[in-house]
Amino acid sequence: MDRLEINLTTGERKVITLTPEEEQALLARKAAWDADNTLDKRAMRAIDGADRLQFELLLNLENRVRTLEARPTVTRAQYRDFLITQWETLNP
Repeated sequence: MDRLEINLTTGERKVITLTPEEEQALLARKAAWDADNTLDKRAMRAIDGADRLQFELLLNLENRVRTLEARPTVTRAQYRDFLITQWETLNP
């Protein structure tokens, strides 16, 4: 297997021929990298899903409390803006 190497400092390009062992090691590293990226994407989707669920549950709870207090309910946009403001206050 031939592989192109580029020196990032000088821009020099050269083609190297890999031994079968080097080729196997390179393919194993690539497979491990692909697996890590897949796990990262799945983890981010799970976190995003959990965040959305938590947002909806907290919004629902907020509106229930407001209804019991005879106050108007809030929209998703209003509640999102409130949470962003709170987060910015706590993380200057």
